[in-house]
Amino acid sequence: MSRKPYIRKIPTTWWLTTGSYRAYMLREFSSPFIAIYTGVLLVGVIRLYQGEEAYNGWLTALQSPLSIWFSVIALGLALCHSLSWLKLLPQVMPLQFGETKVPRPALVGIHYAVFIAVLIGALVVIKP
Repeated sequence: MSRKPYIRKIPTTWWLTTGSYRAYMLREFSSPFIAIYTGVLLVGVIRLYQGEEAYNGWLTALQSPLSIWFSVIALGLALCHSLSWLKLLPQVMPLQFGETKVPRPALVGIHYAVFIAVLIGALVVIKP
């Protein structure tokens, strides 16, 4: 006699029950947008290799309202993805010196400081 295995029913809204689940789903939701935007940037590199005319055509395509909206949404989701990942780092990668563990708030603060420094550095380099 074979027994039927128990399969627990999970509602499709399981991720709405807890804040950490919602953050996880938002981080997962942002991934395709980031991947698509990475593809757009790779197309830009290819167009740059193909010459000035192809690159200018790519820049013109990026000035469409749809492209601008997608870029703004992708930027917001990329920031959300990055910040939520920085909050998770102490759990994923705890830092320890000998027997002393670095406190989680200090580790998160260090990562935020580095993130802000890199962001400011990028803005300084990109500023026309």
